[in-house]
Amino acid sequence: MRKKIFSIIAICIFIAMTTSCAAEAPELLSFMGDASDFSKADFGGRTVYIGVQEINSDGLVPIPEDTSTKADTQWEIINRVQSSLNCEIKEHVIDFKNVLASIISDNCKTDMFYTHTAVLRDLIEADVLYDINKMEGIDLSNESKWGSAQDQRHRTYQGKVFGVKPRTASSTYGSLEGVMMVNDALIKRFGQPTPKELLEQGNWTFDYFPDYLVSVSDMNADTPIYGMTHYMGQLCQLPLTAVFANGSSILVEDSYGGLKFNLLDDNKAKTALEWSKEVYDTGVVFEDNYDGTNAGFFSNGRSSLWLGGAWVGTSNREGFPLNEMNEGFSFMCMPYGPDAVYGETYSSFIFVSNCIAVPISSDEYEMSSFLNEFCSELSEEDMNALADETRTYYFFHPEDYDFVLDMADNAVYTYLYGELDKVRDVILNSLEDITKGSGTVSESLSSIIGKVEAELENIK
Repeated sequence: MRKKIFSIIAICIFIAMTTSCAAEAPELLSFMGDASDFSKADFGGRTVYIGVQEINSDGLVPIPEDTSTKADTQWEIINRVQSSLNCEIKEHVIDFKNVLASIISDNCKTDMFYTHTAVLRDLIEADVLYDINKMEGIDLSNESKWGSAQDQRHRTYQGKVFGVKPRTASSTYGSLEGVMMVNDALIKRFGQPTPKELLEQGNWTFDYFPDYLVSVSDMNADTPIYGMTHYMGQLCQLPLTAVFANGSSILVEDSYGGLKFNLLDDNKAKTALEWSKEVYDTGVVFEDNYDGTNAGFFSNGRSSLWLGGAWVGTSNREGFPLNEMNEGFSFMCMPYGPDAVYGETYSSFIFVSNCIAVPISSDEYEMSSFLNEFCSELSEEDMNALADETRTYYFFHPEDYDFVLDMADNAVYTYLYGELDKVRDVILNSLEDITKGSGTVSESLSSIIGKVEAELENIK
């Protein structure tokens, strides 16, 4: 059973899950006071069922036998919750297509769900999940326990918080997009400074980047070396991240408190989108899907930079292409646009976020008790121990952990898997067309604004 629970407990630690171990976890965690300020529920020995899409028995990433901090943490959390609330935790696979009907008919046998926000879309729109911020005994303003308000935004829809991901889950970066991986050794062989060096010099900018990208490529080699490639060849990541890197956004609030499409009228967005076309026109951006994630393309020295989700660089799976990069790689943000605040504007974003969500068919008091206990704060000492292990095991350069975590804690909310879910592909395809030069910024965005505004009208 321990293997099955690992995918749930991963949200309460940094990244990993592990295989089963026969011994009980040692008492090594120091929890910060009582988990709740109200009387905890007694589950009377019953089983708490957490519904998931699939059982992932070997976890997100294997942990070597000599690395036990995360495994011990996982089991300490499980054992503490089961003992404190007099319950047993079990994970079971459910068909999320049938969940909505079971909740409405009050026939849902699952106490809570652990999945990502895209899977919960129908339940969110049907308003059959608890607004966790209004559940008895839960105060999401405690950011040291529940995460920052900015991070919570990724699990909020029309003002209601439908899911939680505790602050102990610093694996927020697992969902982070718009992140660059850098082959520093390859760039050095081109005789060029690394992006980190350019950042420190104040030169990691829109103006500098196109020529720099050409300087770290060689299209005349027998096997061409590109300046940059993308996750799965998703070229839309370039213009989308560029918009945020120049201090703009997809939507803004209008004077009536509603949401307004921002890309067409905002000069900062126009500058970013025109810049993304300039980058594409260098001819050194590889846009095809080479090997799924294109991580193999990057790790084989076929490109100096890679743009996509941070999980690709922190997954450390056995046989994963990036593990073969003996000289390693580093992480970097998108260059800063002319309208951004250099060194302060955040451009990475989160499409979907793993979380715990609670259906309204569950008992509010019980689930509040469970979430408070399950999400108990760890002491600063234990948090630091987990962070130190993550730095050294999942990152070639330990300092990158703090860099990526900072980007994750301040990730931009895109609206694309929330309020704009039904027109997400329309928007992303338009951005890609602009980048490829299939139409001007005004032409491409004018052609879709009617669909976007109609969707925004539907959610008022």
